[in-house]
Amino acid sequence: MKIEEIKTKIKTGSFRITDHALIESFKDGLTVADILYALNHGKIIEEYPHWKRCLIYGKSANKVPIHVVIDYSWEEEIDIVTVYIPDPRHWIRFQTRKKKGPKHEKK
Repeated sequence: MKIEEIKTKIKTGSFRITDHALIESFKDGLTVADILYALNHGKIIEEYPHWKRCLIYGKSANKVPIHVVIDYSWEEEIDIVTVYIPDPRHWIRFQTRKKKGPKHEKK
């Protein structure tokens, strides 16, 4: 799915926000308006085609970085699966995952 299609689904109300996404976003102090703003101004930074999901990076109107996982399994609408503020220890400019070093790898 392309970001333009996701933005269209948001604008037409063809989306659902899971309870999990609401709980996680509220833990980070994010509102539904923050999520929708980030999606309308964001970009896809990772794709998971085998799950029919993608990770979107955007910012709230207050410039808070936000990650949103979208599930596009249904043609009619998308699901907002989870939302969180990315940890800068794990992301480069909140858009590229940092590679794990040798001491962080599983043995």
